[in-house]
Amino acid sequence: MTSDSENSSIKRKNKAGDRVESFLITPIQRLPRYEMLLSQSLKYTNKGNPDFELLTKAHKLAKEVNKKNNDSMGKYISSKRKIGLNEICSKYINLMLSHRLLIAEIKDLFILDFEKKERKSCFVSVFTDCLVIFLTGKHGNKDEYYTHLLFNELSYAISVDKMKYYDHIFKVICMDTSVTLMAPDDQSKDKALKQITD
Repeated sequence: MTSDSENSSIKRKNKAGDRVESFLITPIQRLPRYEMLLSQSLKYTNKGNPDFELLTKAHKLAKEVNKKNNDSMGKYISSKRKIGLNEICSKYINLMLSHRLLIAEIKDLFILDFEKKERKSCFVSVFTDCLVIFLTGKHGNKDEYYTHLLFNELSYAISVDKMKYYDHIFKVICMDTSVTLMAPDDQSKDKALKQITD
């Protein structure tokens, strides 16, 4: 139930051209505030107070609801991203298989092509059973599919020693295929290796 002041506020905002979605999200945005309010209330309530037990239960429930909302939002965002990536590479690999979950995206990498003696800016999408490499679009160009590797029990990723012209290098090996990637620094390389191997 909304008050007259809330209704007039909604009407004012709606006249300004806000979309319905912005009003629908408002109750969801209030949930974390309730969790914080209950947390603060617990901080200043004695354990002997008859309301302490109810505040504790309410706080626990608010945390659970917020966690479920965050998990659902994460899954929604991940599925939207997966759809976008699939539009780029559907000719080569189907990312929409139900078992194929997007685990991580690793940005600001380079794919090294030693035969052509070049490096290309890329990002890597790590899925439960594969790794997909996309060339990063520059100057308004769209990202492009480059290649993918299907994981199996023999797949692995390893750090590679510094080479004459390249540093922060690692290699991903799957079956009979491998790719060599370069990160901007050792910390990024270590993080990328962890995301791929976990």
